[in-house]
Amino acid sequence: MSDHRRHAPIDWGALVARLERATEAVRRGDRPSGAEAGAILAARARALAPPPGAREPAGTLAVVGFTLGDERYAVEAEYVREVVRPPRLARLPGAPPFLAGVANLRGEIVDVLDIRGLLGVAPSAAAPARLAVLGAERAELALVVDAVLDLGAVDPARLASAPESPARSRPEYVRGLTPDGVVLLDGAAILRDPRLVVDGAGQSTEVT
Repeated sequence: MSDHRRHAPIDWGALVARLERATEAVRRGDRPSGAEAGAILAARARALAPPPGAREPAGTLAVVGFTLGDERYAVEAEYVREVVRPPRLARLPGAPPFLAGVANLRGEIVDVLDIRGLLGVAPSAAAPARLAVLGAERAELALVVDAVLDLGAVDPARLASAPESPARSRPEYVRGLTPDGVVLLDGAAILRDPRLVVDGAGQSTEVT
């Protein structure tokens, strides 16, 4: 993936750390003054604004990169609402293997999915490191990821077909493979798949 913010790259680690500090402050009941809140919002806007003249090349997609095991993945940035440290997950009895649990994200109950098995990635015994929260108008689900990479750009015209894998049970989630070996996932396909919706009894809404 090419870095389209060469002059002002986003430090995702620092951004996540700031979000975590802000979340902790909210939990403690801290409230910034009006002037402090304005300064924070202004600084955030300056940090996230692209430098003058910096635009995605025509036809490219902005994507957020992450890792699962030893493999690199990306999903369209338009579907990534935020990246957070996992809160305590509530596990549901009888849940399908891909459901890591449900999480309360600022009052929203969100299914947390570990889709390694669906993508043919070996399962991990480690606790989730980060959650990539996906959604269109709101937080709809969260994906367990091992690490977040950079915000980059992908040219769909240069995607190659991802190698077939007997272990990958959901090839429809994969849009293709970038020239540098990143697997581009289809965020829309993941969000609209009813098989990933889990009801209160811990069962997916469609038999797989």
